[in-house]
Amino acid sequence: MEQARAEADKSLKEKYGLPAGLALERADDAGAATEARDEWVRGCAARAGEDASKKRKLALEAPVLPAPPRRGASASLESAASNAASSLRARILSNSARRTATGASAGAGTAAPISTAPRKGTGGLAAGIALRKT
Repeated sequence: MEQARAEADKSLKEKYGLPAGLALERADDAGAATEARDEWVRGCAARAGEDASKKRKLALEAPVLPAPPRRGASASLESAASNAASSLRARILSNSARRTATGASAGAGTAAPISTAPRKGTGGLAAGIALRKT
């Protein structure tokens, strides 16, 4: 029995390139399993302590940036939003005017109203849906 274990250990060491003087632990040894579990728990606790100390150290070293002034920032945001809205409004009006002028010249004096109702027979394309036959 001992000779079979020694032979298995030797083949394992050769297979994985382990040093010949390395003592292997048996999985069926209850004491070794408990000791390994305890060592693992101690290692996890040590690592958690190191992580917590790193977080504290980083928090102490982090620079404190001054807060931006509120009054100027909100006024500039409101003016930017107002400028964007007025620019969009002007663009929409110019597009509408161009569309109406194009329709008036093509329609012999009367502009045709633009319909917002969905067209029938488009296969769902007017709603932005594309259908695929499977």
